[in-house]
Amino acid sequence: MKKAHDDGIWSVNWTKNTNKIITGSLDDKIKIWNGDHFSIITSLSGHSLGIVSISSSASGYEFASVSLDNQLRIWDLKLTIPAIIQVINAGPAEAWKVAYSPDGKYVATSNHSGSINIWSVVNGIKKTTFTSKGSFGMSIAYSPNGTMLALGTENGTVYLFDAVFGNLKSTFKNHKKPVRAVAFSEDSTYLASGSDDNDIMLYDLSLTKPACLCTLKGHTSWVLSLAFSPDGFHLASGSSDKTVKIWNIDAKCCVHTFDDHSDQVWGVDYNPDGLKLVSVAEDGTMIIHRTSNQSATPRI
Repeated sequence: MKKAHDDGIWSVNWTKNTNKIITGSLDDKIKIWNGDHFSIITSLSGHSLGIVSISSSASGYEFASVSLDNQLRIWDLKLTIPAIIQVINAGPAEAWKVAYSPDGKYVATSNHSGSINIWSVVNGIKKTTFTSKGSFGMSIAYSPNGTMLALGTENGTVYLFDAVFGNLKSTFKNHKKPVRAVAFSEDSTYLASGSDDNDIMLYDLSLTKPACLCTLKGHTSWVLSLAFSPDGFHLASGSSDKTVKIWNIDAKCCVHTFDDHSDQVWGVDYNPDGLKLVSVAEDGTMIIHRTSNQSATPRI
Protein backbone atom coordinates (compact mmCIF):
# COMPACT_ATOMS: atom_id res chain seq x y z
CA MET A 1 0.00 0.00 0.00
CA LYS A 2 1.33 3.40 -1.00
CA LYS A 3 0.09 6.77 0.27
CA ALA A 4 0.10 8.34 -3.17
CA HIS A 5 -1.78 11.64 -2.68
CA ASP A 6 -2.74 14.02 0.11
CA ASP A 7 -6.45 13.64 -0.66
CA GLY A 8 -8.84 11.18 -2.28
CA ILE A 9 -7.76 9.67 -5.61
CA TRP A 10 -10.69 9.70 -8.01
CA SER A 11 -9.05 8.31 -11.14
CA VAL A 12 -6.30 5.93 -12.22
CA ASN A 13 -5.06 4.68 -15.57
CA TRP A 14 -2.36 2.10 -16.38
CA THR A 15 -1.08 3.00 -19.85
CA LYS A 16 -0.58 0.54 -22.66
CA ASN A 17 2.87 0.21 -24.24
CA THR A 18 4.51 2.87 -22.05
CA ASN A 19 3.66 1.04 -18.79
CA LYS A 20 2.98 4.07 -16.63
CA ILE A 21 0.39 4.55 -13.90
CA ILE A 22 -1.39 7.90 -13.89
CA THR A 23 -3.33 9.04 -10.81
CA GLY A 24 -5.55 12.08 -10.39
CA SER A 25 -6.57 13.39 -7.00
CA LEU A 26 -8.71 15.94 -5.19
CA ASP A 27 -5.39 17.48 -4.08
CA ASP A 28 -5.27 19.06 -7.60
CA LYS A 29 -2.27 16.92 -8.59
CA ILE A 30 -1.70 14.38 -11.35
CA LYS A 31 1.11 11.93 -10.66
CA ILE A 32 2.95 9.65 -13.06
CA TRP A 33 4.35 6.38 -11.66
CA ASN A 34 6.74 3.76 -13.02
CA GLY A 35 4.71 0.65 -13.87
CA ASP A 36 7.56 -1.72 -12.95
CA HIS A 37 8.89 -0.26 -9.71
CA PHE A 38 5.85 1.88 -8.72
CA SER A 39 8.13 4.82 -7.92
CA ILE A 40 6.98 8.31 -8.79
CA ILE A 41 8.32 9.79 -12.03
CA THR A 42 6.79 13.25 -11.79
CA SER A 43 3.94 15.28 -10.31
CA LEU A 44 1.94 17.60 -12.58
CA SER A 45 0.13 20.76 -11.59
CA GLY A 46 -2.00 23.13 -13.61
CA HIS A 47 -5.54 22.22 -12.71
CA SER A 48 -6.87 24.53 -10.02
CA LEU A 49 -9.33 22.07 -8.52
CA GLY A 50 -9.51 18.32 -7.94
CA ILE A 51 -8.97 15.86 -10.79
CA VAL A 52 -12.16 13.95 -11.60
CA SER A 53 -11.16 11.74 -14.53
CA ILE A 54 -8.14 10.54 -16.54
CA SER A 55 -7.92 8.58 -19.79
CA SER A 56 -4.84 7.63 -21.81
CA SER A 57 -4.53 7.02 -25.54
CA ALA A 58 -4.21 3.51 -27.00
CA SER A 59 -0.56 4.28 -27.84
CA GLY A 60 0.16 5.20 -24.24
CA TYR A 61 1.91 8.41 -25.32
CA GLU A 62 -0.86 10.89 -24.50
CA PHE A 63 -3.52 11.26 -21.84
CA ALA A 64 -6.41 13.56 -21.01
CA SER A 65 -7.50 14.90 -17.64
CA VAL A 66 -10.67 16.62 -16.44
CA SER A 67 -10.94 18.70 -13.28
CA LEU A 68 -13.57 20.41 -11.20
CA ASP A 69 -12.17 23.66 -12.67
CA ASN A 70 -14.10 22.82 -15.92
CA GLN A 71 -10.84 22.36 -17.81
CA LEU A 72 -9.98 19.49 -20.12
CA ARG A 73 -6.22 19.10 -20.51
CA ILE A 74 -4.41 16.87 -22.99
CA TRP A 75 -0.84 15.87 -22.15
CA ASP A 76 2.16 14.50 -24.07
CA LEU A 77 3.68 11.56 -22.16
CA LYS A 78 6.67 11.07 -24.47
CA LEU A 79 8.76 13.53 -22.44
CA THR A 80 10.12 12.81 -18.96
CA ILE A 81 8.09 15.76 -17.73
CA PRO A 82 4.83 15.58 -19.72
CA ALA A 83 4.00 18.68 -21.75
CA ILE A 84 0.61 20.21 -22.43
CA ILE A 85 -0.85 19.57 -25.89
CA GLN A 86 -4.15 21.35 -25.31
CA VAL A 87 -5.90 23.26 -22.53
CA ILE A 88 -9.62 23.33 -23.26
CA ASN A 89 -11.98 25.46 -21.21
CA ALA A 90 -14.95 23.18 -21.64
CA GLY A 91 -17.34 25.43 -19.73
CA PRO A 92 -19.45 24.82 -16.63
CA ALA A 93 -20.74 21.24 -16.43
CA GLU A 94 -19.52 20.38 -19.96
CA ALA A 95 -16.76 17.95 -18.93
CA TRP A 96 -17.10 15.40 -16.13
CA LYS A 97 -15.67 12.04 -17.19
CA VAL A 98 -13.29 11.65 -20.14
CA ALA A 99 -12.47 8.91 -22.65
CA TYR A 100 -9.69 8.93 -25.26
CA SER A 101 -10.67 7.62 -28.71
CA PRO A 102 -8.72 4.50 -29.80
CA ASP A 103 -7.41 6.28 -32.91
CA GLY A 104 -5.98 9.08 -30.74
CA LYS A 105 -7.76 11.86 -32.64
CA TYR A 106 -10.49 12.78 -30.16
CA VAL A 107 -11.43 12.84 -26.51
CA ALA A 108 -15.03 12.48 -25.39
CA THR A 109 -16.43 14.02 -22.21
CA SER A 110 -19.72 13.43 -20.48
CA ASN A 111 -21.68 16.46 -19.27
CA HIS A 112 -24.38 17.33 -16.75
CA SER A 113 -27.20 17.29 -19.30
CA GLY A 114 -26.61 13.67 -20.34
CA SER A 115 -24.79 14.45 -23.59
CA ILE A 116 -21.33 13.61 -24.90
CA ASN A 117 -18.96 16.29 -26.22
CA ILE A 118 -16.33 15.23 -28.77
CA TRP A 119 -13.14 17.35 -28.79
CA SER A 120 -10.30 17.39 -31.33
CA VAL A 121 -6.89 16.54 -29.88
CA VAL A 122 -5.16 18.49 -32.68
CA ASN A 123 -6.85 21.89 -32.21
CA GLY A 124 -8.90 21.57 -29.02
CA ILE A 125 -12.14 22.49 -30.80
CA LYS A 126 -15.42 20.75 -30.02
CA LYS A 127 -16.28 18.70 -33.08
CA THR A 128 -19.80 17.61 -32.18
CA THR A 129 -22.19 16.63 -29.38
CA PHE A 130 -24.06 13.34 -29.05
CA THR A 131 -27.38 13.86 -27.27
CA SER A 132 -29.29 11.40 -25.10
CA LYS A 133 -32.51 11.70 -23.13
CA GLY A 134 -30.65 10.96 -19.94
CA SER A 135 -29.55 13.08 -17.01
CA PHE A 136 -26.04 13.85 -15.67
CA GLY A 137 -23.46 11.74 -17.53
CA MET A 138 -21.54 10.08 -14.70
CA SER A 139 -19.41 7.63 -16.72
CA ILE A 140 -18.14 7.22 -20.28
CA ALA A 141 -16.07 4.75 -22.30
CA TYR A 142 -14.96 4.15 -25.90
CA SER A 143 -15.04 0.60 -27.22
CA PRO A 144 -11.49 -0.55 -28.08
CA ASN A 145 -12.48 -1.06 -31.74
CA GLY A 146 -13.53 2.61 -31.88
CA THR A 147 -17.07 2.01 -33.10
CA MET A 148 -19.05 2.62 -29.89
CA LEU A 149 -19.34 5.08 -27.01
CA ALA A 150 -21.09 4.14 -23.78
CA LEU A 151 -22.60 6.69 -21.41
CA GLY A 152 -23.82 5.91 -17.88
CA THR A 153 -26.23 8.44 -16.40
CA GLU A 154 -27.60 9.59 -13.07
CA ASN A 155 -31.08 8.23 -13.78
CA GLY A 156 -29.69 4.67 -14.08
CA THR A 157 -29.82 4.45 -17.87
CA VAL A 158 -26.89 3.32 -20.05
CA TYR A 159 -26.76 4.67 -23.60
CA LEU A 160 -24.76 3.08 -26.42
CA PHE A 161 -23.84 5.38 -29.31
CA ASP A 162 -22.29 4.86 -32.70
CA ALA A 163 -18.96 6.59 -32.09
CA VAL A 164 -18.54 7.69 -35.70
CA PHE A 165 -21.97 9.07 -36.59
CA GLY A 166 -23.38 9.76 -33.13
CA ASN A 167 -26.68 7.94 -33.56
CA LEU A 168 -28.08 6.07 -30.55
CA LYS A 169 -27.70 2.30 -31.00
CA SER A 170 -29.12 0.90 -27.74
CA THR A 171 -30.62 2.01 -24.44
CA PHE A 172 -30.33 -0.13 -21.31
CA LYS A 173 -32.57 0.55 -18.32
CA ASN A 174 -31.49 -2.28 -16.02
CA HIS A 175 -30.16 -0.20 -13.11
CA LYS A 176 -32.32 1.46 -10.49
CA LYS A 177 -29.78 4.13 -9.46
CA PRO A 178 -26.93 6.25 -10.94
CA VAL A 179 -24.40 4.49 -13.16
CA ARG A 180 -20.92 5.57 -12.04
CA ALA A 181 -18.85 3.18 -14.17
CA VAL A 182 -18.92 1.70 -17.68
CA ALA A 183 -16.25 -0.44 -19.36
CA PHE A 184 -15.84 -2.44 -22.57
CA SER A 185 -14.02 -5.75 -22.97
CA GLU A 186 -10.88 -5.61 -25.12
CA ASP A 187 -12.65 -7.35 -28.04
CA SER A 188 -15.59 -4.91 -27.76
CA THR A 189 -17.99 -7.84 -27.31
CA TYR A 190 -19.09 -7.02 -23.76
CA LEU A 191 -20.04 -3.86 -21.91
CA ALA A 192 -20.22 -3.69 -18.12
CA SER A 193 -21.92 -1.03 -16.00
CA GLY A 194 -21.73 -0.41 -12.25
CA SER A 195 -24.29 1.47 -10.20
CA ASP A 196 -25.31 2.90 -6.84
CA ASP A 197 -27.76 -0.03 -6.67
CA ASN A 198 -24.64 -2.14 -5.81
CA ASP A 199 -25.03 -4.22 -8.99
CA ILE A 200 -22.90 -4.76 -12.08
CA MET A 201 -24.69 -5.45 -15.36
CA LEU A 202 -23.00 -7.33 -18.19
CA TYR A 203 -24.29 -6.71 -21.73
CA ASP A 204 -23.67 -8.87 -24.81
CA LEU A 205 -22.99 -6.52 -27.75
CA SER A 206 -22.46 -9.32 -30.28
CA LEU A 207 -26.20 -9.95 -30.53
CA THR A 208 -28.27 -8.43 -33.35
CA LYS A 209 -30.07 -6.54 -30.61
CA PRO A 210 -27.58 -6.04 -27.71
CA ALA A 211 -29.05 -7.15 -24.39
CA CYS A 212 -28.23 -7.57 -20.71
CA LEU A 213 -26.59 -10.95 -20.22
CA CYS A 214 -26.52 -11.13 -16.43
CA THR A 215 -26.31 -9.24 -13.14
CA LEU A 216 -23.21 -9.60 -10.98
CA LYS A 217 -24.08 -9.28 -7.31
CA GLY A 218 -21.66 -9.17 -4.39
CA HIS A 219 -20.81 -5.57 -3.52
CA THR A 220 -22.63 -4.16 -0.50
CA SER A 221 -22.41 -0.53 -1.59
CA TRP A 222 -22.05 1.64 -4.72
CA VAL A 223 -19.96 0.31 -7.61
CA LEU A 224 -17.58 3.15 -8.52
CA SER A 225 -15.12 1.69 -11.03
CA LEU A 226 -14.74 -1.14 -13.55
CA ALA A 227 -11.97 -2.55 -15.76
CA PHE A 228 -11.81 -5.66 -17.95
CA SER A 229 -8.61 -7.68 -17.98
CA PRO A 230 -6.72 -7.51 -21.31
CA ASP A 231 -7.61 -11.14 -22.09
CA GLY A 232 -11.30 -10.47 -21.46
CA PHE A 233 -11.72 -13.30 -18.98
CA HIS A 234 -12.02 -11.15 -15.86
CA LEU A 235 -13.63 -7.93 -14.72
CA ALA A 236 -12.34 -5.87 -11.78
CA SER A 237 -14.66 -3.63 -9.76
CA GLY A 238 -14.08 -1.04 -7.04
CA SER A 239 -16.77 -0.05 -4.59
CA SER A 240 -17.83 2.21 -1.74
CA ASP A 241 -17.75 -0.95 0.39
CA LYS A 242 -13.92 -0.48 0.34
CA THR A 243 -13.29 -3.68 -1.64
CA VAL A 244 -12.01 -4.64 -5.06
CA LYS A 245 -13.62 -7.71 -6.60
CA ILE A 246 -12.47 -9.89 -9.49
CA TRP A 247 -15.23 -11.50 -11.54
CA ASN A 248 -14.93 -14.45 -13.92
CA ILE A 249 -16.85 -13.48 -17.05
CA ASP A 250 -17.57 -17.03 -18.26
CA ALA A 251 -18.66 -18.30 -14.84
CA LYS A 252 -20.36 -14.97 -14.04
CA CYS A 253 -19.23 -15.03 -10.44
CA CYS A 254 -16.78 -13.33 -8.07
CA VAL A 255 -13.53 -15.30 -7.79
CA HIS A 256 -11.60 -13.03 -5.43
CA THR A 257 -12.03 -10.03 -3.13
CA PHE A 258 -9.28 -7.60 -2.08
CA ASP A 259 -10.11 -5.67 1.11
CA ASP A 260 -6.92 -3.65 1.67
CA HIS A 261 -8.34 -0.13 1.36
CA SER A 262 -9.75 1.77 4.32
CA ASP A 263 -12.15 3.88 2.22
CA GLN A 264 -14.17 3.72 -1.00
CA VAL A 265 -12.35 2.56 -4.13
CA TRP A 266 -12.71 5.14 -6.91
CA GLY A 267 -10.54 3.55 -9.58
CA VAL A 268 -9.18 0.23 -10.85
CA ASP A 269 -7.13 -0.67 -13.93
CA TYR A 270 -5.09 -3.62 -15.21
CA ASN A 271 -1.50 -3.40 -16.39
CA PRO A 272 -0.82 -4.23 -20.07
CA ASP A 273 -0.28 -7.98 -19.55
CA GLY A 274 -3.12 -8.35 -17.04
CA LEU A 275 -0.95 -9.80 -14.29
CA LYS A 276 -1.31 -6.77 -12.00
CA LEU A 277 -4.16 -4.51 -11.02
CA VAL A 278 -3.95 -1.03 -9.54
CA SER A 279 -6.64 0.38 -7.27
CA VAL A 280 -6.99 3.87 -5.77
CA ALA A 281 -9.23 5.13 -3.01
CA GLU A 282 -10.64 8.04 -1.06
CA ASP A 283 -7.98 7.38 1.61
CA GLY A 284 -5.30 8.63 -0.82
CA THR A 285 -3.70 5.21 -1.22
CA MET A 286 -2.68 3.31 -4.34
CA ILE A 287 -2.39 -0.48 -4.12
CA ILE A 288 -0.91 -2.88 -6.68
CA HIS A 289 -2.55 -6.33 -6.62
CA ARG A 290 -1.23 -9.48 -8.24
CA THR A 291 -3.79 -11.23 -10.43
CA SER A 292 -3.86 -14.62 -12.13
CA ASN A 293 -3.93 -15.07 -15.90
CA GLN A 294 -6.35 -17.87 -16.71
CA SER A 295 -6.59 -17.36 -20.45
CA ALA A 296 -4.86 -20.56 -21.57
CA THR A 297 -8.10 -21.67 -23.25
CA PRO A 298 -9.28 -18.98 -25.64
CA ARG A 299 -12.94 -18.01 -25.72
CA ILE A 300 -14.65 -19.02 -28.94
